[in-house]
Amino acid sequence: VPGLVQLADVQHHSEPAVELEAVQAFCGTWVKDQRRSDSMDGFCQLFGVPRWLRQATRLMVGLEITLRGDMLMVKQVCKLSWLSTTETFPVDGLRTVPQRRRDMRSGKQLGQLVSVSGDVMQLRVVWQGSLSGQATDTLRLVLPEE
Repeated sequence: VPGLVQLADVQHHSEPAVELEAVQAFCGTWVKDQRRSDSMDGFCQLFGVPRWLRQATRLMVGLEITLRGDMLMVKQVCKLSWLSTTETFPVDGLRTVPQRRRDMRSGKQLGQLVSVSGDVMQLRVVWQGSLSGQATDTLRLVLPEE
């Protein structure tokens, strides 16, 4: 059909796209460097995120990244613990996992570990339901003197 694009069904791939050792380098507790981090204000306004949640994004202080079996768990740590969220990404880099949306709207989001190369890891989330869309989070390991 002209104009129709179908995403590849990643379930048919058999080779992992991500090396486990590369993922393990990102495991730990990470403090958010406000100077080097992009502001979330524009993103929040674009998606109509409620004002209270916009303010809460400023209270995010870092990430706790752990491996549990074949899943990468990424907890966004907030100064208000009840606003901390945990997202799950299969380590194989192929599958997606449905989970609660990070903007707390109804519907689901799918999480996928896209790539890990050296000091950069990319995580993709795809939102379903109202205000559907996708975003890729790029995490970069930085030495203190950089």
